[in-house]
Amino acid sequence: MAITDLTRNSFQVFDLEGNVAWRGIEFRNTDNLYFEQQTRLLDVAFRDAVARGGLLRFFRTYTEVSLEMLRRTKGQPLVAHVLEDTLVRLITYYYFLRSRTRPYLCEHASVYSWQLDETLLASARDIAAQMEREDVEVRDYDLSTDPRLKEWVVKNVKPILRNYVGFTVCCPWAHIRYADAARLKEGIANIYRHHDYAYFHLDEVCYSLPLIVYLDDVSETSGPFSYVDGTDKIPQNLVLRAYHQAVCHGCKIMPLQEEDRRTLAGLPSVFRGGDLIGSFTGPQPFASHRVVQFTGRGGMAVLFEGFQLLHAGGHPVRGSRKALFVAFRFPQKRVGDGVARAARIIWRQRAARVLAKFR
Repeated sequence: MAITDLTRNSFQVFDLEGNVAWRGIEFRNTDNLYFEQQTRLLDVAFRDAVARGGLLRFFRTYTEVSLEMLRRTKGQPLVAHVLEDTLVRLITYYYFLRSRTRPYLCEHASVYSWQLDETLLASARDIAAQMEREDVEVRDYDLSTDPRLKEWVVKNVKPILRNYVGFTVCCPWAHIRYADAARLKEGIANIYRHHDYAYFHLDEVCYSLPLIVYLDDVSETSGPFSYVDGTDKIPQNLVLRAYHQAVCHGCKIMPLQEEDRRTLAGLPSVFRGGDLIGSFTGPQPFASHRVVQFTGRGGMAVLFEGFQLLHAGGHPVRGSRKALFVAFRFPQKRVGDGVARAARIIWRQRAARVLAKFR
């Protein structure tokens, strides 16, 4: 068995030993097959739970399998952190998937898009212009002070989200981002030093359903939002996804520094990944997909599912870009969060007995 037997999603298969960015890194591969087999068991159990219900049954299976995995590593603390965090993420996914009314946010495309009347943007543009004068990159924007724009969002976007997630969507919150090419020059060069798709990523939270509104014209050189068309429709192995999120978000291990790459290479193969997809895959899988740059006039808006759609935020190479980002709150999410916290406590107590044997 290999990773390719766990997922057919080319953006979840990471050939790190063949990736130029990982040259010179020594990989530990002795236990790969065992962990891949155990991951297969968890994947089947999770998909069955989502399809039929039965979170408690899945929790029991996860606890049994994951504690055996922990014993296999002789109580390695990093693996314990990953497995604990993975459980929490899978429970969050479970509640989201069980309430969702359909498999995709956008059934006939990968994004929703609009062209707003530019008169709706006047207040946000004033704030963005002030940010440019003061050289401020991010500032919160209270939509309650901009009733016409808020009304447009509530009327046009909120029903789409409510009909997708299957429960109430609360009023949005927003912030404005100002990005300047001169300021970002060094960071851009580092991010894209290996290939043009290195910054393409997936968002951490499965409830990530953002709306982006351009406050000025955006061209190919001024930092457009980009996405890989159709990737929101490619099934993911969500156990692998939860592992990778646990590593990069829970344990804060990213692939941009050599020290972190060495840490990742010392983990079993199933754990070697993260949401910064392009840095793990290299450019190869992007060649067979259509990469869309979302360019256009001020007032263009795009809504997408950041958890499933592979995308990249804009990094202007000339000039600047100003955009409004709107996010939404989902009260029902708190139910899953509460269950996940309780499950974490129980799992941690049982894992402590395993860890104690190896101290």
